[in-house]
Amino acid sequence: MKKIFSLIAAMLLALPVTSAQTTSMVIDRAIEALTAAGGITATYTLAGDNGTISGRVAMRGNCFAMLADEAKCWFDGKTQWAYSAATGEVNITEPTAAELQLTNPIATLRAAKTEFIVTRGDARQPGIVTLRLTPKQRTNVRNVQLSFDNKTSLPVSAVIMTADGQAATLTISNLKTGQRLPASAFSFDKQMVPPGTPVVDLR
Repeated sequence: MKKIFSLIAAMLLALPVTSAQTTSMVIDRAIEALTAAGGITATYTLAGDNGTISGRVAMRGNCFAMLADEAKCWFDGKTQWAYSAATGEVNITEPTAAELQLTNPIATLRAAKTEFIVTRGDARQPGIVTLRLTPKQRTNVRNVQLSFDNKTSLPVSAVIMTADGQAATLTISNLKTGQRLPASAFSFDKQMVPPGTPVVDLR
């Protein structure tokens, strides 16, 4: 599920992409926009060969929460709680900077500048601009193409291609900035997992 979270995180960019901008400028402005945006909320759908996952995202600074029926993750800036329906338990960790690259949008974008080859994508829809991220080292993801509405500066979709040729489409909707999000939004809420779910402290 960490791979899914990282792909979702990479989609949460809110900035205009014009032909005058280099890909490096786009990433820099994305980091700046995410840092300055205050509270951010959005909904997402990830559809692929294995079915569809839908959920909600909330972010503020280095804190985030990603909530779907199949998996949930909260991070308060230090501690992370991760629930998986597959394992039926909640794991508590204090993720390293490298681990946060899988889930934290700002960390993901900073890593993109050094660990990915970023080029213009090939979307041909009017008003849509894309970036293609290709890992410099071999991973399970071959590339990710992010699509943006150039007029509203909001992300609209992504196509994720895996190394074995499978594709998944990620769609972001209802993205809002400047939201008032309490600190409790980024801490584990036991009411959001089945009663009696084991909580395993791995710190």
